[in-house]
Amino acid sequence: MSEERFGLPGSESRAGGVGSEPLSGLSEAITFPSGTFSTGEERFGLPASLGYAGGGIGGIMPSLPSAGTDGLYMEPETITVDIDFVGSASEDVTIPIGSEVRFLIFGRVYIDEDPGAPFDHWAQYTFYNSSTMKGSEAYYRNVVKMAYTELEVATTGSDANITPDDHTVFAEQDIARFLDDGEMVRLETIADTLIAEDVVGAHPIDTGISRVSEFSGITLFNMDGDSSTYLRMEFGSSKTVSVKMELVLVQ
Repeated sequence: MSEERFGLPGSESRAGGVGSEPLSGLSEAITFPSGTFSTGEERFGLPASLGYAGGGIGGIMPSLPSAGTDGLYMEPETITVDIDFVGSASEDVTIPIGSEVRFLIFGRVYIDEDPGAPFDHWAQYTFYNSSTMKGSEAYYRNVVKMAYTELEVATTGSDANITPDDHTVFAEQDIARFLDDGEMVRLETIADTLIAEDVVGAHPIDTGISRVSEFSGITLFNMDGDSSTYLRMEFGSSKTVSVKMELVLVQ
């Protein structure tokens, strides 16, 4: 089972995208206009030039505002969300985001406490734009493997080797997080002894390790005129496990 997201991947270039191939019934592919536009022309009600000298966005907003002021502010903010399962299969969380719309540039979700035993289960989490959390109000959904194991051999602090009790809960390019100090490392090779991309710190035997799921490229928003978004996380059956989600946002 692989991780999935709402929507389809897109191309940021014209190669393989719209216009690269002729449409049915047309003799040639779509062509795009070239050349420059006069700064006096408008597109969608805005001046054509976006530069500071052209009277566009840069002309009406000559500098970025500082923190705590109105307007565009791109300083990243990290919001931490605790999702605690105590003999439950589903948990709902209200996430205050400070405004009706926030851009998420990066997110992570992982087990942050020892669940008392090895853990390897699929979970689904969904973001909703309303407190009623109906299916039609879902705007992002992901299916992820939540996994926890422990070190079989202590790490040395001088190499990239990690020997866990169970290496099969990880895959190449996963991030592994050590519970003793929160260190995160990206895995390069999956075998009985995992090899990380970088030197791993020193961690004693039996230190907990969790798999970190990553996501990005979504906008958190609220359609109730409020400043919160809503999250539901679900397992296939009741679990007792502590999960943490980190959201890196900009205004």
